Amino acid sequence: MRVTLGAFVLPLLLLGASSVSGLANAQTIAARPLPAAAWTSSESFSRVSSVREQRDGQLIVLDEQEIRLLRVDPRSSRVTPLGRSGQGPGEYLLPITLVALPGDTTMVVDMSGGGRHILVTPAGVLSGPLRAPRAAASDVLFHTTQIAADAAGRLYELVTRVRTVGGARVPADSSGIRRVDRRTGTVDTVGAISRQVVSPLRDPPGAPKNTSSTQPARAGGPLPPFASVDQWAVLPDGTVAIVSVQPYRVTFYRSNGVRVDGAVIPFQPVRLSAALKTRWRERRQQPVSTIMSGADGRMSAGRRTPRFTEPTEWPDVLPPFLSNAVHVASDGTLWIERSYDATGGQQFDVINTSGTLTKRVTLPLNTRLVGFGARAIYTVRIDDDDLEYLQRHPMP
Repeated sequence: MRVTLGAFVLPLLLLGASSVSGLANAQTIAARPLPAAAWTSSESFSRVSSVREQRDGQLIVLDEQEIRLLRVDPRSSRVTPLGRSGQGPGEYLLPITLVALPGDTTMVVDMSGGGRHILVTPAGVLSGPLRAPRAAASDVLFHTTQIAADAAGRLYELVTRVRTVGGARVPADSSGIRRVDRRTGTVDTVGAISRQVVSPLRDPPGAPKNTSSTQPARAGGPLPPFASVDQWAVLPDGTVAIVSVQPYRVTFYRSNGVRVDGAVIPFQPVRLSAALKTRWRERRQQPVSTIMSGADGRMSAGRRTPRFTEPTEWPDVLPPFLSNAVHVASDGTLWIERSYDATGGQQFDVINTSGTLTKRVTLPLNTRLVGFGARAIYTVRIDDDDLEYLQRHPMP
């Protein structure tokens, strides 16, 4: 096991005086509240996972829990269902996210049947399904919510090479980010991301604070409590951004092949509390969507409660961010959801296209980020009955 100093201590020892000055300036950036909502939906939702704003202001909304795809018109409050649940043409079974394509076309990523792509035209007509691109025999393509597209409509997905050891298939320590041009059929690899899990540890006697360990990711296995992995995103111009846990920084792979390493981002680690433990347990025991096969062989979507095992060890501090933390705004800035205390709302570090921290934004309690528009941010407000109401805010 490799033990290293935390992302806040080690970079200060390694960087020069000018870099340390830059970190000090970034450290002084105060969090600002998200501007108040300019619009709130009258329709309630169960669990909004993704929102796509169209050029006419209408919204394509995916309610993941209800397995509903909807068009919402904020001007008239009209809500129109799009398609239906099923396995036929233009139907979806387990949709997990929306991907914006050129010309107001939207792709629905459906996890059923090994991965399918449903296209939604600007008029709201569904076509497909299109099978997700297949990897080579020596690769495993991980179909996750992290499927992205750039402004040209090229798709980006993770590919992990595997090798057979003692009869078992062992994944590599890193994954390639594959780009697929749907028009030409060209496939290439444009970046790589580590699959190492970073687990915060307890502070052992005499050791520096905020120590952590790394270990290989287990394919399909659960992460230890509050562990994290490096994450990635695609900017509109095709730049691939890799957000590293340790040290906390962003590395960019430009579309011309140039690599740009952003500065280390300072952060104050959040200490684990009893309230955070309770929230972690509750989220691990919430029902999740899944595919079930009936006696007739037909698949259907359902909900199941995951099996829960109480952890034997808890960390003292949290990493800078947890899973599914990286979002891309329409201007190409990265919004990285920071680890935060259970008593507060979501907090985001906003990083520009050079990898520099430019602002910190805090959302109100019981509010969750679900998407971006041309000049807007979309959130959901969660009421006491766990119903969600879609909101639009001006960009801060």
